[in-house]
Amino acid sequence: MSAFNHRALLHKNPDLFQDHAFLHHEIAERLVTYLQENPNFAPKNILEMGKVDQQLMTVFQEAYPNTNYAELHEGDDQAPADLIISNLYLQDSANIETTIQTMKNHLNPNGKIFLSTIAEGSFENCMMVDGPEFNEYPSIKRLGDYLHSQGFVDVIMHLEKITLQYNDLKALLKDIRVAGGRLQAPLMKGLRTQNWYQAWVNHMHQQADDNGIYEITIEILYGHAQMPPLHAAPLNEKNEAFFDLKKLRTQNL
Repeated sequence: MSAFNHRALLHKNPDLFQDHAFLHHEIAERLVTYLQENPNFAPKNILEMGKVDQQLMTVFQEAYPNTNYAELHEGDDQAPADLIISNLYLQDSANIETTIQTMKNHLNPNGKIFLSTIAEGSFENCMMVDGPEFNEYPSIKRLGDYLHSQGFVDVIMHLEKITLQYNDLKALLKDIRVAGGRLQAPLMKGLRTQNWYQAWVNHMHQQADDNGIYEITIEILYGHAQMPPLHAAPLNEKNEAFFDLKKLRTQNL
């Protein structure tokens, strides 16, 4: 059974998603570009987790045309894949650890995870008490440590800082709602009032430069991790090795 993707709510408002999803589209292209830096990487079966539109799939299939590409949702029973790719989804997950577990359970031995997420430290100058609600973005340490704890190898993390400039606060507010606004519980109940908006405008005026330009900074965290081969299972003190049966392939003789 597929889990509901909260960010898909934004699809109901083209003005909010299609016109303001530039960050998702830009990072989708960067994800595929980074994958192509390894000329020996040739995945056959790919799962995308957290799909919100066709952009990542389109860019990926242009670079890797001879692949089987499907979606993955928490709770799905998909066949294991060589690669699970995810673009700016992890920060929207109700539970990051559960999402990583879902990815792990759908990887072949030596299978890879490659993901992007908005990271801790983003949108800091847009935040104020009772202001726009933001997700609790993962830190590079939290995500890296958790991947290691789950037995992944070749864990590589890196950050990119993106600075955007605006002269229109309404456009800025729509962009951050698409890119980083809170979409998980607890959601704010009731309507935002004009007084609330004016308080946030006053806060942002203090952040503007002399030309009325507002800058926001977004930290993009990229994570790569690989499942070990089956023969790499360590022995315990009883000289036993344990394997995940879900990862074993069977053949009729």
